[in-house]
Amino acid sequence: MSAIQSSAQRADTSTVGASGAKVHRAGLTAIRFVAALALLVAGALVTPSPPAHAETSADVQRQIDVLLTHVRDLQGKAALLSKARRGAVDAADVTVSRNAEADRAVDQTTQDARTSEAGLGKRVRGLYMSGGPLAVYATLLGSSSLTDLADRTQMSRRVLQSDMRRNDATANRAAQAATLAQEAEQAVRERMRVQQAIGTLARQLNDLLDQQRDTFALLDTRMRALKAREDAQRASAQIEWARATMLAQQEASEPGGSSHAAGATDADYDRANAPWGPDVSGWQHPGNAGIDWAAVRGAGASFAFVKVSEGVGYTSPYFAADAAAARAQGLYVGGYHFARPRLPLSTAVTEADYFLGALGDVHARGWLPPVLDLEETGGLKPDEVTAWARIFLRRVQARTGRVPIVYTGGWFWQGHMNNPTGFAGYPLWDSRYLDSPTPGALFGDWTSTTFWQYTWQRSVPGITGGVDASYFHAGGAELAALANDAPPPP
Repeated sequence: MSAIQSSAQRADTSTVGASGAKVHRAGLTAIRFVAALALLVAGALVTPSPPAHAETSADVQRQIDVLLTHVRDLQGKAALLSKARRGAVDAADVTVSRNAEADRAVDQTTQDARTSEAGLGKRVRGLYMSGGPLAVYATLLGSSSLTDLADRTQMSRRVLQSDMRRNDATANRAAQAATLAQEAEQAVRERMRVQQAIGTLARQLNDLLDQQRDTFALLDTRMRALKAREDAQRASAQIEWARATMLAQQEASEPGGSSHAAGATDADYDRANAPWGPDVSGWQHPGNAGIDWAAVRGAGASFAFVKVSEGVGYTSPYFAADAAAARAQGLYVGGYHFARPRLPLSTAVTEADYFLGALGDVHARGWLPPVLDLEETGGLKPDEVTAWARIFLRRVQARTGRVPIVYTGGWFWQGHMNNPTGFAGYPLWDSRYLDSPTPGALFGDWTSTTFWQYTWQRSVPGITGGVDASYFHAGGAELAALANDAPPPP
């Protein structure tokens, strides 16, 4: 009796949430029941007691048949459960529903098994009390139904184990289906995110295209405006060139005007007594070295030309100091501008103004006239360079009231400007390196030179390295008159 109660208690207390485990325990309960019967019979053999009543073997057989009926019911319900599990493979939702139904069926089966176990125990106890233990034992051992019960119970156990494995497979498939569903949901969300990003990029691209169209439209407008301005500048340059050419022709035709004297030869220079002087720029300041103007004056120099500017973007950092120091030593000083001709021709006015702004006041005594250094074309045609130079000189004269000097050479005037005329009214500073008493044949319509740059490598005390040097084609009084009637150097 205690073994039967212990088996029932273990079956009652050992509960698990999974339906397959519950069915498995139902089979184990039947097996435990058979073991309990054996223990009960063995206990009766050890401690026999006389039965009070007796039951026939037919009664015992009926009771065993009842038990077998319950076992068949268990097997039927297990089959139903297995069918429910197989159906769960097709759909996870149906699997969950049928698992719940199977849980309820197994619970009911377990309860029925416990009820059958309790009823069979009562019958066995009654058989024991009526026929004695030997009769019970002999009946049980001789009954094929009991063997069939054990076999069917073992088979039911195997079926239930197989069903449990199928249930586990179904659960795994359901878990895989859930995982796939999660992955599919995540993929859908990712696709939606990508579609949103594509939409955003498409809107941004449309905005960029709109901006590009606006930019192209603006560029087109500016290009048309620039072309119109270039056309206007070109027309203005042509007008300025025509005006300058016309003025030059008028000057040449006026009485007392300059006339072309091609091939005129300059008079000889008295090189031993003619006033001379250097012209300096940044090249005479290597490593930022200074010039000893007192030594220059002591070497006999009477004047000096100092570079002031170039184009419209360069002003010599040495001009102001060199000019002041040279003037302090009693030298006549003139400033020159290295020209950078370019179109439109109106840039000649811009350069002239830039030069005069850097040069400063040239009306004080001791200042030589401003100088145009013309030795580059800037890519302009000969007639364009001629017109540009004429405009520059007129601008300087108009602003200073002084007639500017033209520094150039026959190699440039004839080779790059086609030897134009109409400039004889401007003093000529001829660049021609000769070891002779005269620069020789002239160019344009000049009949004489005012200054002659005869060398580029004279050694002058106070100046580092060789330096350009020039003669003045007259005496000291004429040089003083050219320098605003300044008194001659002491």
